[in-house]
Amino acid sequence: ISKYAQKLPARQQGMFLHLRHMTCQLIVNSNDPNGDNGILQLANCLDVAPRLETLHLHMLCAISSSFSSGEVAGMRRHDHLKTVFMSGFRCYKAQIELACCILRNASVLEQLIIEPRITDKVWAGDCSEWNTDLGQILPGVCEWAQVTSERFRKVISVVGASHHTTEASLAQ
Repeated sequence: ISKYAQKLPARQQGMFLHLRHMTCQLIVNSNDPNGDNGILQLANCLDVAPRLETLHLHMLCAISSSFSSGEVAGMRRHDHLKTVFMSGFRCYKAQIELACCILRNASVLEQLIIEPRITDKVWAGDCSEWNTDLGQILPGVCEWAQVTSERFRKVISVVGASHHTTEASLAQ
């Protein structure tokens, strides 16, 4: 996704009625991953797959700043989405808005798994330079996961966190 790329239509035409599992790799070419960089357009794309059960979303973003738009307000309810995995999750504003939109609209979601690390398994080449700040990022991601888990009453797991902060879930 590039800030110069053409925006996707607000509502896609056609449906993927039998799509159950989807894996997406997003490279965000922007100096402002907190800005209106197109990540939120994915929420509109999810509307064309109403029976989606598993979403793996791998994101590679640039540096941070502060503006975002509310493009996801109209995302439809997902009654089949059970598992969402997001790698490259750094608590950028658009990532948080997309995650909250999914948590709000996925009625049977069993867990949201987030991994701040950008892995070589997904992206070709050495990704170590993208992960040098994980020690600084991880506490904020864990805190966000705990607060958001309580807010939406859903399990949010953080890959790479210490055991006591790995799974943020409500005691029921």
